[in-house]
Amino acid sequence: MDLDTAQSPSSAGSPEEETVYARCHSSIAASAGLNEFLAVMPDGQRRLPRQVPCVLQYGHLEEHVGLLQGSGERRPGAWWLRWDDTAGLRSLVQSPYCRDGRSAPDACLLPGGHEGHHSGQLSTLLDVPPELRLLAPAPSRTR
Repeated sequence: MDLDTAQSPSSAGSPEEETVYARCHSSIAASAGLNEFLAVMPDGQRRLPRQVPCVLQYGHLEEHVGLLQGSGERRPGAWWLRWDDTAGLRSLVQSPYCRDGRSAPDACLLPGGHEGHHSGQLSTLLDVPPELRLLAPAPSRTR
């Protein structure tokens, strides 16, 4: 399967085929110090993650970006962690959400000015090892 694009199962073969793009596979551990800093922020809106996944489209050229938590009603937007896999650099940035012109619940949930497609067009594709059986036939019931 091509990691850059995948056809949405619900739209396969439809005249309005919708292309779904893969999300980046990178992630980084959030330090205890970072979580302590964010825990005391006013208007924090979500639980703090231990592992922060990149929210951008697979193959992006800029730094990775991961959502940490919303920044509240006073400053709409979120706290984002930016990092580079090779240099290991990290930065904490407060930025508004993307203004893609859509209204909730279809609005883009990525940071403003992001590279690549909007969040509604991205999907996380999993590469499941064949030995891991996620689905198995249901046991038959006998009476």
